[in-house]
Amino acid sequence: TSGVSELRVKGLDDSNTLISGKIDLAGGETASKEFAKNGDVATYELRSEWMQGRAVNVRNHLWDLALTTRVPLNLTIEAGVGRSTLDLRDVQLSGLEVSTGVGATTINLATGGYKANISTGVGATTIRLPTGVAARVELERGLGAVNVRGDFDKNEDVYTSPDYATAEERIDLQVQGGVGAITIQS
Repeated sequence: TSGVSELRVKGLDDSNTLISGKIDLAGGETASKEFAKNGDVATYELRSEWMQGRAVNVRNHLWDLALTTRVPLNLTIEAGVGRSTLDLRDVQLSGLEVSTGVGATTINLATGGYKANISTGVGATTIRLPTGVAARVELERGLGAVNVRGDFDKNEDVYTSPDYATAEERIDLQVQGGVGAITIQS
């Protein structure tokens, strides 16, 4: 969870580290992290919080994070105010939940078979599907244009790639629109 900042997330090059990066915090903002392990499942939470009564300094702060590419991740991202660039192409995903805040968002999805739920806030959102990966995209439109590019069969607000039913690896993507344009491209 990031506050008022620019958020960048990408895959971490060939490392045993789970997460790495830098966070530039604003005055009155604190970051906290929690790590827990239960059997083979590890949970890591990184969030920012604002001190009550403090004015928000909207200077561009940067969260620049890299995630392991070695183990499958069930990833949840809640963006605050600012631009978000989520380049997940090299990350192994077992699931994805993204809730955008206010600002432009670009998401490059990973290959593999998983479910992704993206809830857009205020601002333009671009979602790029991996080339050659089967997908089913279900849209709940908000206020703004929706543009779905690629070879999809359309049935109302559900877009399905022709090979979806037979593909071993496929992405089930649900997108809830907020205020702003949504572009989905394969």
